[in-house]
Amino acid sequence: VQGRSFPPLVGWAGFYFAKLRTASLSLFGDYVAKYPVLNNCNIIQAGFAFRVGVGAYIDKGIFYVGASISVYGILEGAFAFDRGQGGLAKFLPDHFALRGRVGAIAELVGYVDFKIVKASIYIILRVEFGMLLVVIKGHGLQPVPLYIEGEVNVSIVFTICCFKVFGHKICIRIHLSFHAYVRFPYTLG
Repeated sequence: VQGRSFPPLVGWAGFYFAKLRTASLSLFGDYVAKYPVLNNCNIIQAGFAFRVGVGAYIDKGIFYVGASISVYGILEGAFAFDRGQGGLAKFLPDHFALRGRVGAIAELVGYVDFKIVKASIYIILRVEFGMLLVVIKGHGLQPVPLYIEGEVNVSIVFTICCFKVFGHKICIRIHLSFHAYVRFPYTLG
């Protein structure tokens, strides 16, 4: 499920809900090798995400430009229930995990389309902080991985011309791009 916003606000919000039988596809994925008991669990996982900010977009026929600055957050949780439990114990989770991420994004997008010659640009700057908490029954709270990461993406495309040959569209383009990514991980515990 997803919802959108109205100008000058930009953003969205959404959530998901899943019932999983495979621990490696859940928030417990990195812990399956160390704790094989997770493979014998039914897992209920849910998540919520949002992105909200301000932005402006101008669409004037052959010219389009937009810019936005926004913050976002993602929160996911998972409960693992041992399949062998009976009675009231089957309603209480044996293991649980919680992952959270927050960050900020700045975007700039634009293009001009003269039909014969086109040019587009896309720039994104992003910074994010995240962590994962996992509790395994009988083993307690696991070491907590934390991270801070940043990313820059720049893409510029010039389309010099497009034409059809035997019904197939062929375009001559010059694509320039730059990408930088840095991540600083740390583990508590």
